[in-house]
Amino acid sequence: MHVGDAQLTGSVLAVGALGALVGVARSLLRIDERSIPRVALVSSAFFAISLWHLPLPIPGTSIHLVLLGLLGLMLGRDTFLAVGVVLFFQAFLLGHGGVTTIGVNTLAMSLPGPILARLCRPLICSNLSRCIGLGGFLLGFGSVLFACLLISAAYLASQRAFLGYLPAYFLANLPLMLVEGWLTASATLFLSRVRPETIGRSLSMTPLEES
Repeated sequence: MHVGDAQLTGSVLAVGALGALVGVARSLLRIDERSIPRVALVSSAFFAISLWHLPLPIPGTSIHLVLLGLLGLMLGRDTFLAVGVVLFFQAFLLGHGGVTTIGVNTLAMSLPGPILARLCRPLICSNLSRCIGLGGFLLGFGSVLFACLLISAAYLASQRAFLGYLPAYFLANLPLMLVEGWLTASATLFLSRVRPETIGRSLSMTPLEES
């Protein structure tokens, strides 16, 4: 899902860098001491799970697990900080993704989770396990879809030739969307029972109902 170097125009890189800087700056200005351990823990998990890459039949592209929905649900606006730090180290230390595209990659991976987490929160804060699972699935699936749309927009703004690759790109990412949806749903259901406060559920909520 990382965009590599020499694939996007300067204007697209500038927009991505500006958007990412604004997001990271907002996170840094508003973060409190209680949130730092959680951001560090989630960042470590994101770093580890995104190391395995599966190349796609499109030059310079690949897919990997990211759990963007869960990031957005647990961290909110701090997703920008977590993703930005991880992508910085991956680009400079491991060569995953481009150095010049850190901004675009950070923006594409940080925006979807918090936005969709807010939209799915009524389901996730329900007392019905079925609704929580559905909310988690929609969050995981939709976050990857949203990220793919943003990355596609960056490519199309840089090179119209990418238009012919779009069907294959989204088809190749469809299994990832489904897996991310299932994993996010499972994680959301688990956390709603053992650590509900980490996903925005009140500790005083009534016990979950299975129906």
